[in-house]
Amino acid sequence: MRRAMFLAIVLLFTLAAPVAAAAPNDTQGSAIPITTGTTVTEDTTIADETDPVEEALNEFCGAPVVEHGVWFSVTVTSDSFVSFDTTDSDYAVGLMLFPSTVSAESLITCGPGQIVEQLIAGETYYLLVFGDGESAATSGEMILRVEAAVAPPEISLTINRSGTVDKQGVAHISGTVTCTSEDGSGIVFDVFGDVSQKVGRVIIRGFFDTFLDAPCDGTTVPWEGSVFADNGVFAGGKAATIAIAFGCTDSCSEGFAEATIQLRKGR
Repeated sequence: MRRAMFLAIVLLFTLAAPVAAAAPNDTQGSAIPITTGTTVTEDTTIADETDPVEEALNEFCGAPVVEHGVWFSVTVTSDSFVSFDTTDSDYAVGLMLFPSTVSAESLITCGPGQIVEQLIAGETYYLLVFGDGESAATSGEMILRVEAAVAPPEISLTINRSGTVDKQGVAHISGTVTCTSEDGSGIVFDVFGDVSQKVGRVIIRGFFDTFLDAPCDGTTVPWEGSVFADNGVFAGGKAATIAIAFGCTDSCSEGFAEATIQLRKGR
């Protein structure tokens, strides 16, 4: 009799106990639709801490952890670059973007805090937002802002066909860089590359890295680089040169140039 009464009490408390809440978008199948101009604030503490499916999607992303993941489906009405920004959240957030077929191999891009990607009109994309382990907390108040982004800038680069080499065997080269963006925003950060030259039987090679702060407003600006050889000294004569310029708006791009230049002896 007492045993039956005890079991009845246990059953009563079991039935009366509250069922743990779950995030409404805990899985891809329950993803919340969003588009450009959307801001979402969500308490992710109620999302499942770990999910083997979500952890497997991290294979080619490499986030420290994937915890308390929540899902969104994304569509746009015209081809455009879109920014997904979670930097206002109160914990470190990672993002993974997938096409309509979600798998580790189909990952489009991922990153901490913010990602920018070009989306195609009418296509469905899936966004996984998760605690990435870069903060002590892996859940909390997640704030996701979906906004139109500026396309990567167009960068053109030239290399002057003549340069100099000083008495220490350091080559000095130059050229121009032009960066253009759709709204005039963005910066070219630097121009870097290498120079190689055959001196006797040896191929002399060196690298340069010139830091710039050039605007992406269509203005052509000069750049100069000093090239220190790794295995000897440069001399007068022909040299092969490669240069790369790197710049960003909301996303980044590169400009590339190569040329055979004439190094003349300078002071």
